[in-house]
Amino acid sequence: MNYTLAVVDEGLLDLTGYKTPDPWNTFFAREALGVKTWDLFDYVLGAYGGTLEKLFAVGGSDQLPDPSKQKAQRFKPVVRFLGPFILGKNEKQKHIITLPQYTGSVRFMVVGASNNAYGAAEKAVPVRDPLMILATVPRVIGINETIELPVSVFAQNPAIKDVEISVSPNSLLTINGSDKLSVSFAAIGEKDVRFSLKSGTATGKGTIVVTAHSGNEKAIYSVEVDIRNPNPLMVTSQTDFVKASQSKEFSLQPFGAPGTGSTSIEISASLPMNLGKRLDYLIDYPHGCIEQTVSAAFSQLFINQFINLDSKKKAEIESNIRTGIDHLRKFQLADGSFTYWPGENYPSLWGTSWAGNFMIEAENLGFVIPGEFKKRWLNYQKNAANYWRKELSNRGMVLDQAYRLYTLALANAPAIGAMNRLRETPDLPMEARWKLAAAYVLASRPEVAEQLVDMTKLEPTEYQNEGCTFGSSLRDRAILLETLTLMKKKTEAFSVAKAISAALCNDQWMSMQTTANCLLAMSRFVGKNTKPDDRFKFRLTVNGKSEDIVIDKITFSKELPEFDGKFPVKVGNLSESDLYITVIQKGIPLNVDVPAKQSGLKLDVAYITSDGKSIDIANLPKGSDFTAIARIKNIGFVAVDNLALTQVFPSGWEIINERLFGGVAGSQFNYRDIRDDRVLTYFSLKMNEQKEFKVKLNATYSGSYFLPPVQCEAMYNNAVSANNSGMKVVVGK
Repeated sequence: MNYTLAVVDEGLLDLTGYKTPDPWNTFFAREALGVKTWDLFDYVLGAYGGTLEKLFAVGGSDQLPDPSKQKAQRFKPVVRFLGPFILGKNEKQKHIITLPQYTGSVRFMVVGASNNAYGAAEKAVPVRDPLMILATVPRVIGINETIELPVSVFAQNPAIKDVEISVSPNSLLTINGSDKLSVSFAAIGEKDVRFSLKSGTATGKGTIVVTAHSGNEKAIYSVEVDIRNPNPLMVTSQTDFVKASQSKEFSLQPFGAPGTGSTSIEISASLPMNLGKRLDYLIDYPHGCIEQTVSAAFSQLFINQFINLDSKKKAEIESNIRTGIDHLRKFQLADGSFTYWPGENYPSLWGTSWAGNFMIEAENLGFVIPGEFKKRWLNYQKNAANYWRKELSNRGMVLDQAYRLYTLALANAPAIGAMNRLRETPDLPMEARWKLAAAYVLASRPEVAEQLVDMTKLEPTEYQNEGCTFGSSLRDRAILLETLTLMKKKTEAFSVAKAISAALCNDQWMSMQTTANCLLAMSRFVGKNTKPDDRFKFRLTVNGKSEDIVIDKITFSKELPEFDGKFPVKVGNLSESDLYITVIQKGIPLNVDVPAKQSGLKLDVAYITSDGKSIDIANLPKGSDFTAIARIKNIGFVAVDNLALTQVFPSGWEIINERLFGGVAGSQFNYRDIRDDRVLTYFSLKMNEQKEFKVKLNATYSGSYFLPPVQCEAMYNNAVSANNSGMKVVVGK
């Protein structure tokens, strides 16, 4: 017969109720009537998708670990699959399987087949040694923290009496006190010992190896944990230009804590875009609604067309784009539209067009978009475009319709009737005219676009955070640049591109929507106005070592090596035209003294016990259950949408996820993402409205920790934010 052998941790199998496969029941099942049937199950299920997904959404899936970033793997699953093997008649076969360090029970599953004969067998087998140990650590450890390392020692044999336990961490952790402890057993049983460890200023993957000895018996347990710096990533950039035959020198200083900083240089023959800062902002943004998910992936689509990338970077960008496409599935409703957050049951109109725009452009570049996925979106857009009627009081809704018509034209399915109706709408806002003009160009009607765009009025109205379109005046300027590029208005487009380039290269704050649109519009402008044979040459001198470089792309980017002290960088222009140079430095500071502030919001944070009494979090007894209550009030003069509340907790506190035990009834938030060490909550506030949000916690690990500030901010308007100050906290023994 032929057979396969699987060995899997029973705990993993119990999570899904997995049963050993039985091929006999599958291949010899009773056959149904030979009648073709159809059902509407997918449509019916989709109608309740919002409700069902909320019930089963536990959060955190947006941040699954990327193996390439070498995050600590805390729990290594026991999964072994062997075969297929061939076994002769009346023969036996012995397999020797090496399991990782593990305490528990595994299930052995054998599935065999021979001609039309099938069989399956299983057996649960406990895994244990005479001497075993188990060490537990927090989910993460912050810098400059002292933690307790509990170690459980199991004696499974009466012969084991005296046991010596030692601990050995890697360079990211040091032992605070003794590195060896002893316990004695009078009989089979379990005893606990505790070590104290301290983290330094370096971050990365900490490894702790615990070893137990008793006579000839030896047990080793290794555990990994991420050492984090809870402070926010800081990014700074400086841009300058070098005329032909001249040079420019930069004297750089280290930026950020050791091991967290990086420095890159961009050299461009066209208007600079500060890609190192702006693109990384999009990719590393901690929140993940439909707009932000698409913005991160969309902005990477055209990078390869105008910047030099090595094979590793190309593969990384392609992976990011595919991941973005895959993530769109959790936002799509049965009618083809996309929600703002997963689990909602109503569409985000701008998010639906934004996602569709990305899908079409990605498909044009060779990325695979599931056919039914795109078809449902296209049907929704057509229906929404045809049934739309103007609301004179809402400028954003008019722009939303113009963008919807643009995406249909981009998909080679222009809704000419709806386009003409919108065109004839009185008092059509300027930005809607620009987007509608772009739709007419794509629909091969450039003469209509000429009538829509007034070349004497190319300055958008100043505003920030248009509710339904997540817009700003700078975002609308990017819409104008894209339209002018499509209309081949090079002179006017260059003037707009110059203003956008200046905004990208300074330190002004931009939302995800604004940043992505600016990068997309600039990439299209640069692509349309660059000749295939354009080349530029320069001499790059890094720390005294020179290299002459000739580039056939419009932008050159290079990450510089890590350095201590002063670090000279010099660029000599060997071309006949000006070059633009941008130096980007990123890093996480060791200490950030964040003063409490409020701008448009009032933030209060309280901590209470299970019976409602206030509790002093500066010194908590180990094992305490308590609740963090954040109260946020809108003290501005207008309603505020798309607020993000970020609560990062100390390493020694564990988050109790109530949704795993039946959900949170009557929640005031739109969406909540619970991760290892933080809770992200998203909501809106009417004028003078106050909401409060609770997080249950447990003081789990003894030690000294840092509680980072609680922050609440409007994701599309940096003028609205509030935060408190961080503080040191202790969990007592």
